Amino acid sequence: MDTPAVPPAPPRAVFGAAELGVWVLFALGLPLGVFAASNREAETGLTAVRVEAPGERDPRAAPSLSRLDLNAASAAELELLPGIGPSKAKKIVEYREARGGFRSVDELAQVRGISKGMAERLAPLVQVAP
Repeated sequence: MDTPAVPPAPPRAVFGAAELGVWVLFALGLPLGVFAASNREAETGLTAVRVEAPGERDPRAAPSLSRLDLNAASAAELELLPGIGPSKAKKIVEYREARGGFRSVDELAQVRGISKGMAERLAPLVQVAP
């Protein structure tokens, strides 16, 4: 009698089920973490801040730790402020030049096109240096 051939054993996986699960969770965790962070931002209105090394700052970014000096800022720098586009930045510079500079941050509300409410929102972001 011939003995029936025994099928070969299936190849053994390099990782067991537990290890594979860890890798799958790790691979999925990265995109889910990014989604969770963006979702948290949408829910709370808070944005995470990245601290950069000296010399690493993006020149297009608004200054993060210092206020923008209304008497020294260029029109391009003023455009970095929220709600300030090229037209309003130009008006701020024109106002500054016509009056010899700002004497206080409150004067920003005197610039044509900038409401008192906008001036109040910008106040924490700007200064008038002595």
